[in-house]
Amino acid sequence: MPLQQADIRFARSAVMADVPEGGGPPTAQLLPDGASNAIWPDVREEDRAIGKAEIRQFHTVLRNTDRAPLLGGNVILAEPPNDPNVDVVLMTTRDPFATRTQIVEQIESSMSASVEFAGYLLENHAATQRSLQIFQRPGAEPPGIGRVYLLVQNEGQPSEKRQRVRIKNVDVQQRMVSAIVNGQLVDFMAQITTAELFDPLRYAFAGSPVRREFARLDDTKTVIRETVYSDSGMFYGAGKLTAIAQATDTLLQLDTVHARLVPNSRTESISVDQRPAAQRTVVLAESPRRIEVGVTPHTQRVKVTEANQGLAYVFQCRPLPAPGTVVLQYWSMGQRYTVADDGAGSLTGSGAGIMSYFTGVVPVTLAALPDIGTIITCSWGESVGYTDRSGQSLQVRPPEFAWVLDGEGAVVPGTASFTWTSAGVTKNAAADANGVISGDATGFVDAASRRVQLKPVAMPDAGAQIQCAYQLDSVTTEIIPAPGPDAGGFIAFNLAAHPVAGSVKISWVTAQEVSKTSGGFVSRQSTAKNNSTQNSVVNMPKSEFDAQVDQTGVTALHTGSSDSPGGPGIDYGSGGTQGLTPYKPVQVTTERSASQRSTYTQQSTQDSATRLLTLHTVTDDAAGGFMGGLSGMGTVVYGSGAVSLRVVRFGRSASSYKADYESASEFNAVANNGQPSSGSGSELRGGDYGTTTLGESVIAGSSLVATYRTGAAAPVAATMSYTPPMVVIDLCPATSDSIVPGSVRFTWMGHTYEDFDGVIYRGRTAVAPGTPSGTINPAAGLVTLTDYVVGGSPGTVSLQSLWTRRSPWRTASLFFNTTSAPLRPGAGGFVLSVVDVQGSVLTANINAQGDISGPHVIGKVQFSTGSVEMQFGDFVNDADLSPAEKAEWWYSAADVGAVQAGKIWRPWPVDPTTLRYSTVSFIYLPIDADLLGLDPTALPADGRVAIFRPGELLVAAKGSTSAAITPSLPYTYNTGTPMQSLIRVVGVDGTVVEDGYTVNLNAGTVTFTDVTGWPAQVRVHARQEVYRRIAEVRVDGKLRLTQPLGVALPVGAIISSALRQGDLFSRVKRVYDQQTWDGVSWVDGLDGSSAVGTYNTTANPVEINNLGGITERWALRFRSDGTTFDLIGQHLGQVATGTRNADFIPINPASGAPYFVLREAGWGAGWVAGNTLFIDTVGASFPIDAIRTVQPGSAPGGDYSCLFEQRGDVDTPPANPFE
Repeated sequence: MPLQQADIRFARSAVMADVPEGGGPPTAQLLPDGASNAIWPDVREEDRAIGKAEIRQFHTVLRNTDRAPLLGGNVILAEPPNDPNVDVVLMTTRDPFATRTQIVEQIESSMSASVEFAGYLLENHAATQRSLQIFQRPGAEPPGIGRVYLLVQNEGQPSEKRQRVRIKNVDVQQRMVSAIVNGQLVDFMAQITTAELFDPLRYAFAGSPVRREFARLDDTKTVIRETVYSDSGMFYGAGKLTAIAQATDTLLQLDTVHARLVPNSRTESISVDQRPAAQRTVVLAESPRRIEVGVTPHTQRVKVTEANQGLAYVFQCRPLPAPGTVVLQYWSMGQRYTVADDGAGSLTGSGAGIMSYFTGVVPVTLAALPDIGTIITCSWGESVGYTDRSGQSLQVRPPEFAWVLDGEGAVVPGTASFTWTSAGVTKNAAADANGVISGDATGFVDAASRRVQLKPVAMPDAGAQIQCAYQLDSVTTEIIPAPGPDAGGFIAFNLAAHPVAGSVKISWVTAQEVSKTSGGFVSRQSTAKNNSTQNSVVNMPKSEFDAQVDQTGVTALHTGSSDSPGGPGIDYGSGGTQGLTPYKPVQVTTERSASQRSTYTQQSTQDSATRLLTLHTVTDDAAGGFMGGLSGMGTVVYGSGAVSLRVVRFGRSASSYKADYESASEFNAVANNGQPSSGSGSELRGGDYGTTTLGESVIAGSSLVATYRTGAAAPVAATMSYTPPMVVIDLCPATSDSIVPGSVRFTWMGHTYEDFDGVIYRGRTAVAPGTPSGTINPAAGLVTLTDYVVGGSPGTVSLQSLWTRRSPWRTASLFFNTTSAPLRPGAGGFVLSVVDVQGSVLTANINAQGDISGPHVIGKVQFSTGSVEMQFGDFVNDADLSPAEKAEWWYSAADVGAVQAGKIWRPWPVDPTTLRYSTVSFIYLPIDADLLGLDPTALPADGRVAIFRPGELLVAAKGSTSAAITPSLPYTYNTGTPMQSLIRVVGVDGTVVEDGYTVNLNAGTVTFTDVTGWPAQVRVHARQEVYRRIAEVRVDGKLRLTQPLGVALPVGAIISSALRQGDLFSRVKRVYDQQTWDGVSWVDGLDGSSAVGTYNTTANPVEINNLGGITERWALRFRSDGTTFDLIGQHLGQVATGTRNADFIPINPASGAPYFVLREAGWGAGWVAGNTLFIDTVGASFPIDAIRTVQPGSAPGGDYSCLFEQRGDVDTPPANPFE
């Protein structure tokens, strides 16, 4: 007969308690409908104080004595608790014998191991430690606060031990460390991250030492793995509608799509001075030195909306990405996932794809559907800005010395001589009438400025003095207001007196500048270096620079010792420079004319990345010319004092990088209006290296300083003892690129030098630390030696290793995820600062809506995910732009008015390496795993799990309750709604009436048939339900269905996810015989040889019904007589004894019905001792695991009872396929 409603029940498990052995198979005790504490006890005061998670297993059982099925069975949480601090979820292990231990194991298996983390455990860690020391590449992303990582030692071995750990806080430090590589001592930068843990280590974990490879010593050492959370359709629950749903709707708005599985308390955590995006590392060379550099990543993002949500996305990286630097991050169901390239073009992690380093195309297929409203970020490093200069030894400028001879006036030509000791031997050199030095040194003496530049052929001993002898003559000094230059950059003026030929020196100050938005860079190195053989670049005492700048009328503020190494800072506060920031000049560049008589010296310093100040000094050649006369820098007429001088040069260019950013219309549509990313490459601007115009002008209000002799020489003898403070070797005379730290190795005078942490060491090997011998200035390309050994020619420097890089790129947009999330909404929850190309610090804040605002910055922050979208720049009036500004690379007439009428977005480049942010984020403090009986690290940080998933089914219900009814006969109550799914009769006191009435769900009526023993008054509760498939789940609580809802539902209606059970009925799964059995091994099928005897299941099938059958493996093993056998269950053990001479009907004590029936006629002959007949049966039951979680907090007074509903269809006569 068809299955009746009374035959479908819930049964208690063997142990209904929250203990490790809790759970087990169904029992004869049925759960009464509506009874208090039928599954869980009352919520205790202690539960309210610290929280509690209680697990119970019960079973759906069919009680009919035939095999009539429950078709499409499913169970739902029909009514969730009204107590806001209590959550209930359902799950199943599908094992009717599972205990709490197995249930917990399945829950904890949701947090699975993923790719190896970018770092390893540094040295051994002891049990009970509450922190980890992690060794990482410089700039690598540290462990995320609140995230879970897996420690595994002896992975895959019998001795394996593992533990999940959740990060409470992190501290990141960059340090210089050393390691032995191929027998040599190698120095390199590393990142040491200290990660504080919520819970102590349960085991001792073996770590690895410092290693240049940034990899574990071997596979026996502890590996740190990232984890990926996936509930795999595990949890089911219910939410409530927060908006009315119409019958035609396919989109439902719920209060939540999650349930809290782990009790915890939320608190705030402050993260200060965090980097927005971790640097990537690029290996430039393996030999003779391994050179690995950190590169600040470029960033892009895609905003996920309904229109573009999917699994496949494509990014176009420009500039081209370096191998091993591409990282993508996305959010799915509130969890962050990472995909990274493996350095060989494959994307791994929580996604897959094959990318091209040659085209920059990154196609990725995500492992999970990204949440709508979130962003997918792509970051990568580039290596196109690096150059190997190891083979350019001939371009290296050997060491020189430069100083100014003591005294006043000018040096009388041909009178300067120099003496010093080299390797204990006296060496001599002298200057001729043209100032050219010869002998044991080369170089020159500039008579007018008294400047000496000397390049020894025999190197002075370290610390030795150079003795100088010379004659001086007096000069006239004249201050001349600087006139404006003509179109050729020349100015004309007259000296007050007639100068003596060869005695004229003129100084002036100019500013060289590029537009702040052009992407151009200027530096003192870029203006100081060229390939001229007459060019010389040396360090000079700063006192001369200060004095000469003062004379030009550009007031210098001196701080500290003017001749201290590198010099003090100078702040130009007047003279037209309008309060420039402090700077430190480091070098002087001098050129000599072809006649060797005229010199041109420049000393430059920066006040910003776009502006360079230069002090120029030029001397005449005694023939009326400055550096070549009219074709060079000008002329002087000695008889009249008329001077024509080129003071600025036009048509210069500077290196530039077009700061990458999004078009204003794209950024506004995506970040501010929530539209999807267009995916169009045309919306990405910049990202290219190039050149830009370099303008030069004389500082407004400044003066020229001219010195010259006016009469016959009256020389005075002078001497000076000069102690060279340092030896300077220019490793990059032909480029303004900066040196990559850690890439320098050269041989000079028979000894090898290399850099380490800004220091130059001599003779550094694997067994010797070497002798500190000087310093390196990577930006200037200069090595300064304070200690050296004389031997061999100082004029030859042999480069073994040298890499340089272009000027750092700038950006006008940034997209990243904060290290911790969610963030506290509102002001103060996120603060950011960054330095622009001017050197100005830009700061930004957010409002309660997540809008970022500040000088030259706009953007958006998602508080729930910590995703940040930022654009740097301003909307400017098109009419206010100059022709020069409209000629810059970022300007396009088509962009005018794209967002704001009459305005265009002008990018404002910033230095991404300076970006720092501070956040206030929420972290969750879980209960101790031992107290909870469940490891919180196996679940998301907030303890929430998804209860709705795409492709699963939901039940939408509309309930109704009648007024109080006094039971009487005859009586039929009509709910007023046909096609009901459930009708129950419940007393007004809550007592559920289980019999004495019949229902007609199609008609929506209930008829009372016997009211004996009923409560005095009852109510009729009815539920109309629809079964729908979920197409999409959004983290904001929206559910999209594959078809219209079909019924109108009010606010507050319950939407439940359905735990599907399939068709429930008892059946025999497998019958086979076996010659022998060891009594303990249970396998799926024959294990060995078949028995001679058989049981004829064709003529005498094994009989089973829903009431008695259970899910079990059975073994009927014959005793020595070959007739008697023992019935043994895999889980139940020995249950009964039977004989093949009679029908075998073992009784299930839980139901009083047989487990199964074997007829005597089915036994054949040939059975002997040890032969075993195996029967695998499946019962008409289904295990349900229910978890009630109580969050810490005061009791709100709500009702924490809940209602579980068993659903399904029954087969009606005459069709019954199972009989």
